[in-house]
Amino acid sequence: MPSTTSDIAAVEVNTHAETDSHSQPLLDYLPSHPDAHPEELLGDLAAHLSTLHTVDQIVHGDVRMENAVVSAAGVAQLRPSAKSVPATEPPRYLRSKDEQLPMTTATDVYSFGWLAYQVYTGIAPQDLARDAEQMRIIVAGGKPSRPTTPLHELSDAVWTILLQCWEISPAARPSMDEVANTFRG
Repeated sequence: MPSTTSDIAAVEVNTHAETDSHSQPLLDYLPSHPDAHPEELLGDLAAHLSTLHTVDQIVHGDVRMENAVVSAAGVAQLRPSAKSVPATEPPRYLRSKDEQLPMTTATDVYSFGWLAYQVYTGIAPQDLARDAEQMRIIVAGGKPSRPTTPLHELSDAVWTILLQCWEISPAARPSMDEVANTFRG
């Protein structure tokens, strides 16, 4: 198991799917490929995260639209992240009120839910974060309403798993394996 920052970086490079020079950002890929199936692409991302969490024991730490790409073969993956940490790092108390909570596989799950929401609605989570009232609702455990006119077909099963991804309690969130299985049908 990695013990230093350089060891963690080395693991990160070796455990993330390789992005090729022909990869296209997911945000650009979807409008330019109208026959693409967003549910399959999100299933690819969820499976990638599941592998990071269960096989490689790594938390990605930066799951967001800007890091999602689609290869020339049409497979979605996440770019490597400098924010990756070992998933086996033990929980600890915060040292100060300004310190951020440690990243866990559950934070990746939560972030994945927002990435998927952006795929289905076109609304970036960062835009919601700029609205103080929206942030108050989210911090209190509120979840977004199901979009009435999603950009892509949104099944009941997918919407249900997204709601679970946003559970306020990290322990109540599904694993990325459960999420991947939902997207893969």
